[in-house]
Parts: sequence; structure tokens; C-alpha cells
Amino acid sequence: MPPSIFESIKHTNEHRQEYWSARELAPVLWYKQWRNFENVVWKAIDSCKTAWNRASDHFAEVSKPIVSERETCICNP
Repeated sequence: MPPSIFESIKHTNEHRQEYWSARELAPVLWYKQWRNFENVVWKAIDSCKTAWNRASDHFAEVSKPIVSERETCICNP
């Protein structure tokens, strides 16, 4: 049986904890624009806090550098 799409985009850190990149997850969940999925992520973070969980235990804010055609690094959250 081939791995699911979720397994194929899963990452594992040095502590063997599994995680997914929101930018990779968005198109899998049929979001065509990042800004629409970003709103979902922020709502999930708010829900986590409402449930008295530390959002930092479940969500990490990261930035991914993007190199333009002119080789200029542009930081994109």
C-alpha cells in the first residue's frame, strides 16, 4: 500500500516527533491560496489556547527564505 499524502509530507525532528509544514499541508487540504489557510491556522492556535493548552507546544512559527529571480533573499513567513 503506498503511503498517504500526509505521510509523504510528514517531517520528523531530532526527537522523533512528527510535524507538518503548513505551507505543504495547505494544498493537500485543497486550499489554493496561502492566506486562506493561514486564517485556519490562526483559528486553530486560538482554539488551542481556549482549551488551556500552550500553543507553543503544538505550533511553531517559522519563516522560509525565498530567492527571487535576482537571487535576492526575501523572507516569507
